[in-house]
Amino acid sequence: MATNDKYLNYYIETLTSTLNDCVVRNVSMQANARISSEVIEELQQKIEELQNVLATTKDNSNTLNSQYTEEIKKLTAEITELRAIRNQYENVKSEAAHVETFRNELVKEREAHQVTRNDLQTKVNNITNDFNNRINKLNETHNDKLNKVALKHKEEIKLLNDRIAYLEMSPAKRKKFDMLNPKPETVEEETNKDGGVF
Repeated sequence: MATNDKYLNYYIETLTSTLNDCVVRNVSMQANARISSEVIEELQQKIEELQNVLATTKDNSNTLNSQYTEEIKKLTAEITELRAIRNQYENVKSEAAHVETFRNELVKEREAHQVTRNDLQTKVNNITNDFNNRINKLNETHNDKLNKVALKHKEEIKLLNDRIAYLEMSPAKRKKFDMLNPKPETVEEETNKDGGVF
């Protein structure tokens, strides 16, 4: 009889502790699930904000490209005008070469035109060089800024995606992952704020 009582007592005691353990684990898992859900929502919002910033950066890039295009058009018009002047000079020079009676005057005119031509050629070369230098500097600055912003956003998005993947793990997988990999500081701080892992 005493054996049956002991068995019954051990059975009830084991059943009670098992139920208590199941209830505690269930409550712990539900609390962790709610916390993970809230953190995931916050991280999704951050990703959307970063994507909006990236879209704004692309819009700014398009605006800069249109400004550069306008400046290129203006400089091209100036070069075309200078070339037209040079072509006019070439025409005058060609016609003057056929007139023998004004040969002496043409020599003087030719020297004057040569000076003008050299000046115009220098101006064309200077404008072309200045234009190329400005475009190169603008392209370098633009590309550097765009690459830095894109790289920064990619890194932030990768960190957020890694964080989401970690939070979506089941507690058992998370525990196994933590054992295989050193825990990031941010994870430790958040688990301490939440009361620890059950």
